[in-house]
Amino acid sequence: MRLFIYIMCGLFSTTVTYGFNSFSNEIEVDPTVMTTVQSLQTKAKEAKDHNVGEALQHVENALDLAKSINHDSLIQRIENSKALYLLLSAEYSDAKLIIERLIPLYEDQDRMYHVAVLRNRLANINIKLGNYKEATTNALKAIELFEPKSKRQLGISNIYLGEIYRNTQQYKKAFKHIQSAIEYQESNSDTLYINMALTELGRLQWDIEDYVGANNTFQRAINLDIKNEQFLILPNLYLGKIEYIHGNYLLSKSYIEKAKALIEKTGNISHLAETYLFLGKISLLQHQYSEADNYSSLSLSQAQSSSNLREIHEANLLKAEIACEENRAEECINLSEKTYMFAEKGDDLELGFQAAKLLAKSYAKLNNTSKAFDYQSIFQKTKESFDKNKNAIFIKGLTTQYNLEKTKAAEIFEKEQLILKQKSRVRELLLLGLILGLVSLFLFGIQRQKTNLIEQLEHKNNRLIDAEGKLENVNRQLLDKNSQLTSYIDNELQLENFTHIASHDLKAPLREQASFIQFLEHETSLKLSKREQNYISYISQSNADMQSLIDGMIEYSHLKSHTYSFSEIDPIRIVKEAEYINRDIILREKATVVINDLPETIHADKYKLVLVFRNLIQNSLIYKKENVNPYIEIGGEEKIDKTVFWVKDNGKGINEKYSDHIFGLFKRLITHKEAPGNGLGLAMVKEVVQKHNGEVWIKSEIDKGTIIYFSIAS
Repeated sequence: MRLFIYIMCGLFSTTVTYGFNSFSNEIEVDPTVMTTVQSLQTKAKEAKDHNVGEALQHVENALDLAKSINHDSLIQRIENSKALYLLLSAEYSDAKLIIERLIPLYEDQDRMYHVAVLRNRLANINIKLGNYKEATTNALKAIELFEPKSKRQLGISNIYLGEIYRNTQQYKKAFKHIQSAIEYQESNSDTLYINMALTELGRLQWDIEDYVGANNTFQRAINLDIKNEQFLILPNLYLGKIEYIHGNYLLSKSYIEKAKALIEKTGNISHLAETYLFLGKISLLQHQYSEADNYSSLSLSQAQSSSNLREIHEANLLKAEIACEENRAEECINLSEKTYMFAEKGDDLELGFQAAKLLAKSYAKLNNTSKAFDYQSIFQKTKESFDKNKNAIFIKGLTTQYNLEKTKAAEIFEKEQLILKQKSRVRELLLLGLILGLVSLFLFGIQRQKTNLIEQLEHKNNRLIDAEGKLENVNRQLLDKNSQLTSYIDNELQLENFTHIASHDLKAPLREQASFIQFLEHETSLKLSKREQNYISYISQSNADMQSLIDGMIEYSHLKSHTYSFSEIDPIRIVKEAEYINRDIILREKATVVINDLPETIHADKYKLVLVFRNLIQNSLIYKKENVNPYIEIGGEEKIDKTVFWVKDNGKGINEKYSDHIFGLFKRLITHKEAPGNGLGLAMVKEVVQKHNGEVWIKSEIDKGTIIYFSIAS
């Protein structure tokens, strides 16, 4: 389901005007009837942006009036409007039938622009129905029919082609068509349709897991000045999904609730099921089971009303997960089995491994270890297949970006070469002209003028030589930059590829090992001696430590390779998000976190700064004193050219001679038995701070606590 079901709204007023101007060419009609029809059409147009159902009712009433007087062309025009409102209310099959009936009628009347508009609508509908081949045919036919000046409509056609190729994982084609759409709409200066093109670009970046790029693109989309708020639903929904992926649940919820409010305000229900689903997921993670169950029921009801099978099973899985958390194992099994069968039939790996995981967990709760083991094995295999597929999509997306950047760099280089050639020709012509002038002066015997011209020639020739040297230098710099760009993109691609493959190849056997350790503990808990049970516990803990170490290494590699997105942010909000992420360990350790005065705004990367405070809070909790509740203070102040933050605790403290040592990779001053950790937290803090042109340092005393300071450039 897509936001772009609204793209034809702008054409409505043109259609209505054309229709009423031609009524006089038909049969004579009672003026009162015509006035009523016009009034109903106007009301429908006014209602379409905030209540599609009301708009559809007005156009239905107008159609009944037209049919009562047997006015064929009026019926035709009102049915065109009805098809649009059916499209807006997600009744795709009914809208498709009307449009397919209207296209031949418009073709007979040689109204080819209107045929092209209807072809665009038909392409949109077929995308919603998953008929990508038919959608492609209609979008291409629309492009053939539109004139070059129809930039907005050509841009819309390209948006649809971009969406089709994105859904079929043909990312290079998708990028090209979306870029063309953006160029068409920007040349037309229509912010509404620029928003559409940017939204589709953001969804493409989401699909290839370029979450930083997607976030920036969706922010651009919502910052455009547009009146139709229906176009803001998808950008807010996807911004919420991006924050959900990064674990920022409070911020995620605020974006998704904004999308929900826009849906309720405008009457656009296309993405309502998905909105309820993510609100339910967030409530579940916050252990608000009643609220989560309510959202799952709303999502299921909405998905059933639009007959979207996948959304129905996504809502069922959420219900199953809630039931499992509340120890309603049999209900969880019933819901999960339905989704598992649907996933197997449709080869849906994502739904398949999610359902298998819940089935394994529920059967384990019922002590049916045989079925629990079977479903756990299915979960592992299906999850691995899904991860491989996602990894392939990610690498394919990166390769597409790399190829496009390389092509763009080659085009720039080619243009620069053309400019150099043109300048060279100008220089040659200038020299030839000067030589001819000298010859002419010599023939006429004007010695004085000849001498002056020779001096001018020498001066200009020296300037040309200097210019040629500068051009050659620019050319060399261009070649060096192109080489650096190619090398940089190659290195970045290899690093991203290695990180994803390492994540999968290293963690997959550990996850499988952990599953079998759990079943071994369950099966043998009453049969083994305490010493043997301790051995199994040591193995399980080692497995968890290894997974934690791999996660930390991957997170550290992302910090080293990913670009930073700087913006004006609120430090208090950043600290509270870091505190929320650590909420479980804070509650477990009965810790107190106090936030002192902080600057109002800073210029930084908000995701990376959340990571800094998250790790510093964790560090204070890990290195706490025994039998003493942890007390953590956080503060900061602005200096002349920087902002300094500090995190103070009442923990064990360290000898200050080790202050540089602790910020290195895998550097720990105590054993893992004394305190958990992988030695990467403070190394990541140092990496982020340095990327902000700052520094990090420590003040500490044994048994008196520690203060860690860090600065970022203003």
